Amino acid sequence: MAKAKRDTVKFTGASKGDILIGAEPKNKGLKIKVLEDVPEGKGGPLEQSFFLLDAGENEYSRYLKPFENQRFNNAKELIELVRSKGAKKFTHVLNANMLKVEDTLPGHQSLPGKPEFHEKTVYVAENVEELKSEENLEGGAGFGTFDRNKEVEEKAIKEVSKCFRKKGWNVESVERLNLGYDLICRKDNEELHVEVKGISGNEPTFIITNNELKTAKTDPMFVICIVTKALSEKPEIHCMKSVGLLKKYDFIPIEYKAVPKS
Repeated sequence: MAKAKRDTVKFTGASKGDILIGAEPKNKGLKIKVLEDVPEGKGGPLEQSFFLLDAGENEYSRYLKPFENQRFNNAKELIELVRSKGAKKFTHVLNANMLKVEDTLPGHQSLPGKPEFHEKTVYVAENVEELKSEENLEGGAGFGTFDRNKEVEEKAIKEVSKCFRKKGWNVESVERLNLGYDLICRKDNEELHVEVKGISGNEPTFIITNNELKTAKTDPMFVICIVTKALSEKPEIHCMKSVGLLKKYDFIPIEYKAVPKS
């Protein structure tokens, strides 16, 4: 039997809500949504619950089709049902070493987690290094104390980097270069410029600098990833391309640079 590919769930694991797709001809087009975290390291049948979204186009599709949009407690439950319908060789199709996490970037607007936000307000500042607010104690994304913001932002960047690496992207940090984004992510011939915003609470409201907003408007490779509940055990990552950011958010200046009149 061929060795499992490095991009399969056996090596990458998967997060609750991820879409897994078939990685071999036997499960081509198969698509499921996992309802629990799937740890890396195991290559056998999935032990976690999932929804069967699409039977795909493979030798077992006609057996799987009747079970689309149904929930299963684990792979063995579905395997037994399919085998009872006559597909006696249906054994490894739902193994972690034959599934991979669907890569939703580029070409889509979201990574695992909620795909979009409702329209919210984004605060725009010329250059915010430190903004203290005693009214917002949760902090993050520019609100709160300097130390709190730094902690939230570092955790958010760590989570986003881990998420991209799990999907096979090479991640380079460029936070200190003032490019208008924090990470360069490369995979095959694709490159993304990822700006990360960390928020300790649930509300996706954040500060974005003038340089970051200008980059979002001019850089076709720009992606913004907003991490809510950043300091919790299960942070939520919401990503969108610049078109999504500019369409779904209002921008309100909260700081101006005062220059003496000539």
